[in-house]
Amino acid sequence: TGSSDVGACRGDRGSLSSRRRGGEGSVARRRRGGRTGVSCRRGAAAAGETCRCVSLRAPAQATARPLAWPDWVEGDKGPFGGLASVEVWAATRLRAVGVAAEDTEDVVAEAYEREDLAASTLAGVRVSLSGNPTSRCVPGKHYALRLIVSAITDGAMAVVSSTDAAVECRARGASALMGFLDADGSVQTAAVVRPPHWCGADEPFRVLLALHGTGVSARDSADAFKMKGKGSGDDVPYAFGAPPQACAYLVAPSRHGAHNWEGVGMRHALRAVDALAAWRGVSQKPAILVAGHSMGGHGAGLLAAALGPAAVGLSVNAGWLRKETYGDSNARYLHDQGSHRVEPALRAVLDSTLSAHEVDTLAPDLCATPSL
Repeated sequence: TGSSDVGACRGDRGSLSSRRRGGEGSVARRRRGGRTGVSCRRGAAAAGETCRCVSLRAPAQATARPLAWPDWVEGDKGPFGGLASVEVWAATRLRAVGVAAEDTEDVVAEAYEREDLAASTLAGVRVSLSGNPTSRCVPGKHYALRLIVSAITDGAMAVVSSTDAAVECRARGASALMGFLDADGSVQTAAVVRPPHWCGADEPFRVLLALHGTGVSARDSADAFKMKGKGSGDDVPYAFGAPPQACAYLVAPSRHGAHNWEGVGMRHALRAVDALAAWRGVSQKPAILVAGHSMGGHGAGLLAAALGPAAVGLSVNAGWLRKETYGDSNARYLHDQGSHRVEPALRAVLDSTLSAHEVDTLAPDLCATPSL
């Protein structure tokens, strides 16, 4: 009955469980918590049961998937912004986690910095991207990468997971995702459309900052800004971005979460502009025209008020003033059984914590800003 094989499993701790499989009475028994198990196969009654010791597959130490991933723009030396992130879930405690790519001909991916992850932790691990000096970006082409996640486990550096990613090459006049370091240290992306090639490097730094509504991606937000000449036929392609004569950058940031472009959302939008200025190599503060739709319209009003004279214009399309009066999406005290007992002075204090996110309250700060 294979007793010697079964005996080899006895030294492994763990309770023995069984489950019947299909086909000729095959039964698998696994030792819970152990590294080995017993696989038994039942034959005819006279033959009895034949068993053998088998190794159990070790659980994955980590899983990974691309998270924030930039594009490569035609004519650039490498991916836009040079930063990306990979979401890593650690099943066990891992030290010095880093992500790098196997040898590739076009895009080089290296660990930005290594960090420790506690067990059952989900984190965005930062990756540094660059282009191979001998490669060039061909619009429409995707450059595949095999990303390897390594970490110190059991006292030695080892591969704990892997995933696939791709960098897309975008044409010079198309929207492209830029990877940048946000205020909280995470890598985020913003879609950017550059000004026409005939705009000189000595042009003032101008930015059309577009804030999207709920559920809209950064690229879709940027691609909504398109135009063609009056009377043009279907055979005439659209021009994307800010009006060509403005020689301005269109920046469409996007960060997941219910931030409504308040707080962390506003900091994210401003950080995207700072990252673009650093990439462009300019120290001057840009002239910013803020535009937004729906949730983005709300954020555009807040951002223009915060920018003050740096905001050269404001465009709000179907935006709302404050969340608390936008239908019943964030009604205060609605289900509070004791709201009638709250002292008026205390209620005023509670309400004042939201005043910084009320566009109508901040309206006096927008009096000098041309608005549409």
